[in-house]
Amino acid sequence: MLRIVKEYNYTPYGTVKNISHAKTFILGVLVSSADIAAQTIYGILQTAQAHGYNIMLLDSQNDASIELKHITTICKNNVDGLIWEPVCEDSLAYERYLSEQNISVTYINISRQVNACHIDFEQMGYDLTQKLLDYKHNKIGCVLKKADVRSNPVLEGFKKCLYNNQINFDNKMVLYYPDETLLNQVINHHFTGLVNSHMDSALFLYEQLRKLHYHIPFDLSLVSLRDSVRESMPYPIISCLEIPYREFGCSVCGNLINLCEKKATTEAPLSFSIENILDTEDSVSIPPSLRSKKILSVGSFGCNLRCPFCQNHEISMAGDGTIQTVDVSPERLADKAAEDRAAVEEALAQGKSLEEAAADYVTEESFEVWYGAFCEALKQAVGE
Repeated sequence: MLRIVKEYNYTPYGTVKNISHAKTFILGVLVSSADIAAQTIYGILQTAQAHGYNIMLLDSQNDASIELKHITTICKNNVDGLIWEPVCEDSLAYERYLSEQNISVTYINISRQVNACHIDFEQMGYDLTQKLLDYKHNKIGCVLKKADVRSNPVLEGFKKCLYNNQINFDNKMVLYYPDETLLNQVINHHFTGLVNSHMDSALFLYEQLRKLHYHIPFDLSLVSLRDSVRESMPYPIISCLEIPYREFGCSVCGNLINLCEKKATTEAPLSFSIENILDTEDSVSIPPSLRSKKILSVGSFGCNLRCPFCQNHEISMAGDGTIQTVDVSPERLADKAAEDRAAVEEALAQGKSLEEAAADYVTEESFEVWYGAFCEALKQAVGE
């Protein structure tokens, strides 16, 4: 008997309605598990303290029986209000205990509850997709995690953005991580841009594609959501939208305080969002097909190896007459290389830095000049 009394915080006549309306200036925070973002808790704590409230934080550990015990504790302490992340929808039946104690409740992160507050992941998924479309991508994939709270709304935002831009959605656009076929799907479907619901999938793709000699963002653009705290690894730089967990915690707590103090004149919005701006655009660029193709390839063509990841297949696998070619002797190419090297070495001898000495050979402008002169020389050599 004593064990049960202690386990459920039993108080004699505890089910009798509390007639005391004295404020305790305590807010309860009951989360379904410790997986809730630490920044959300920090935002709640920061806002509560700024308004003179203390916080009672309880973790249900995804167990409805533990959740019920915590609700008993909350009622016993007569908190002024509760921020509640229910373990499941059946847990909502416990609300009657809170109502009997006149405890104001704000729900978070439960999909079908009418007055549940949540971060607008759908809008974030929409904005990531729109960023790729702004860069003229139309072969876009969406990489998600199965059974994750943010995956479905991100996918809905992805679909909505495609629809609003008159692009047909196909189930083949949806990929999942972790999945041993993910990399092959990205390559075989010829995506030029990927929206990632989680940073770890973006990092995985970046590293694996780099091993296959893909260059981000020149061969593939990556955008992702990320938690408020940037991963400690500074490299690689991936263009991200920061999930506003702290701001969400501040907003939810502020709304609950207004409710407790009868200050709320209108119903607070359930979907929380802020202006979504990428922290960097370093991993986003236009699709490869839209770039200038003024490329001079020196070497042979007509390769029959058919390597599946060949980045030069349009030339290496071409046959006679399919691309423009000019025969040049190896000696002429060697002479040209020697001339350029001699010019750089002379500039170095005059005290210029390597960057200054090589500037005429590495900038876009110098390439255009060199390319035009070289093509003209080739035409003269073959009598065109």
